[in-house]
Amino acid sequence: MSDSHHLLDSEIQSFLDGDLGERAAHAARAHLAACPRCTLRLEAQARLFAAIESWEEVPPKHNLVPRVLSALQPSATPVGLRWAAVVQAGAALLILILAWPILAGFAQGARLPSMWPLASGEVEVWLAQMSELAASMEALSLDMIDSALSPLAFGSSHPATESMVAMLRDTPFDSGIDLTTLEKPAQIAREIRDKYQKYATEYAEVSGDVLIHKIPGGMIANMVANLEEAGKPELMDQALKEIPSVAEDLGYPPLLTPLSQVVGVQATLNVITGERYKIVTKETRDYPLGF
Repeated sequence: MSDSHHLLDSEIQSFLDGDLGERAAHAARAHLAACPRCTLRLEAQARLFAAIESWEEVPPKHNLVPRVLSALQPSATPVGLRWAAVVQAGAALLILILAWPILAGFAQGARLPSMWPLASGEVEVWLAQMSELAASMEALSLDMIDSALSPLAFGSSHPATESMVAMLRDTPFDSGIDLTTLEKPAQIAREIRDKYQKYATEYAEVSGDVLIHKIPGGMIANMVANLEEAGKPELMDQALKEIPSVAEDLGYPPLLTPLSQVVGVQATLNVITGERYKIVTKETRDYPLGF
């Protein structure tokens, strides 16, 4: 085992896969018999793997490759959208570089603090997360969660810090923070929010539509900026409705950076031009080709 306290996630996964040696597997079984926390984590991973294996493979309804290659005409992506994709890709690379020491620590078997990046884009999912928050943190061996002060929370942001503090009180993850100490920071955040209120959009509010388009909050902000730059902010609703169709055409890629940017920019171009795939970005062309 990695240490005298708890099994690493990789050890639990190897145990479930039957990849541990006889001695390591015996030690893991002995530890699990005496450790409720690791047993809970083992059960959570086992349920997750079972659920994944039970999923039915759904082939895409459309093969985008021949359609793109046959219909593609040389065209230039609007400068603003092209630079948006470049900036997003550069940011992702920078994050990877900054995260390398942490990744190296995991590779060496270190037990480093882990965080749950809670998002709050929709009421239903947020409430579902909150109902089992402490149990989920225990099962996933989490040490931290993302949150934002209440004036800047919810919508495309994170749940409110004050709410998280209150909901985790009297649990093993009680922060020990006195809610009264957050009043002054919240007031400052409120003043900052009011100062920049003119930049706010309705798409930063809580909306159940995110259950359909599944675009992260940060990407929604980028789409708003792209449409405003193109002088067509009124097309935002159409762009959000176009996202599931583009995602389907591309074979349902996970809508995480950078793929959420690829899908979002292509959906935005489809509604701006008024014709689907009249302009196709290089990233959209490359993805179905395996690049």
